[in-house]
Amino acid sequence: MNIAIIPARGKSKRIKNKNSKLFFGKPIITYAIELALKSKIFEEVVVTSNDEKIIKISKKYGAKVLRRPDHLSKNSVPIIDVVSHAIKKINKLNLEPSKVCCIFPISPMITKKILLKSLKVLNRKKLNYVFPVTKYTNSNQNELFVSNDKITKDKKNSRTFFDAGQFYWGTKQAWQSGGKMHTDGIGVEIPKWEIIDIDDQDDWKKAEIFMKINFKS
Repeated sequence: MNIAIIPARGKSKRIKNKNSKLFFGKPIITYAIELALKSKIFEEVVVTSNDEKIIKISKKYGAKVLRRPDHLSKNSVPIIDVVSHAIKKINKLNLEPSKVCCIFPISPMITKKILLKSLKVLNRKKLNYVFPVTKYTNSNQNELFVSNDKITKDKKNSRTFFDAGQFYWGTKQAWQSGGKMHTDGIGVEIPKWEIIDIDDQDDWKKAEIFMKINFKS
């Protein structure tokens, strides 16, 4: 069973109410929800949130909702802890996921094609995690060095990529074991026009332009 988990806490810092902010007329989180539902890849699509507005929006657009406790809603909490908590809650609903995809709500440019491609890589190579990477980005926050399809610390003999920050496929066991995604996984390259890191208002405006050119034409 494949399950999508969308983590969407409230009280974002740089963009007020970022996860529920309107993007081309509808809350930006709905793009992730609708993609996951329409892709037919997932048996369940679950939003984990501590915010009542986000919870209401998520239910309206067809996602199941898990209420996230406040101690897991701080900016400093690792995403693995958030997803692991959600998986434990899902297990209590008599659902047994084998593969779990964490899809971030501020990623309106994700395509079904890259979700499927990444899942196939995860299954074929029997990895813990697979996630999209790009050679070009407006942020070097997650710089990765790749050699022989493996992430390494050897900068000299490797190629440089950047974590696209859109989603992470992982096995249920990997999410619950608390391993590190960037050392226990592998990246699948996507073109630069499919990714923009939305971190502040300028990024939001760039995303609107990107979306209009590449997806709304």
